[in-house]
Amino acid sequence: MAFARARRGRRRCKNYRSVTLGLFLSFLRATFHKFVTFISADVSQLAADMKVLLQNKSTGSFLKDLNSWTNDPNEALQFKNSSSALNFSLRHCLSDIHIILKFKNPRYDILLPNPSAPAASKP
Repeated sequence: MAFARARRGRRRCKNYRSVTLGLFLSFLRATFHKFVTFISADVSQLAADMKVLLQNKSTGSFLKDLNSWTNDPNEALQFKNSSSALNFSLRHCLSDIHIILKFKNPRYDILLPNPSAPAASKP
């Protein structure tokens, strides 16, 4: 009889463990889903706020139109993507520039060097 009670106790313990594990896994799935949703919303908001600009390496000013530059990124000529900015710089022979992916928060800004610019020679 004591043996039978011990077996029932082990069964209850196994059931408790499987239910606890199931609840824990459900919690993890829900938390992960919320986290991924939060991150993807954050990234899509960043992408919506992004501007693609051409910046003069020497002066730090941004291209406003073909013959003028501005220090205000909001007045600068904006491109659809980095490829169109690169194509524009190649078509108009702009060499002393780099492409800037500019965000509302400057800590996210990305500087892309101009691949058409001649590389510095190594001694």
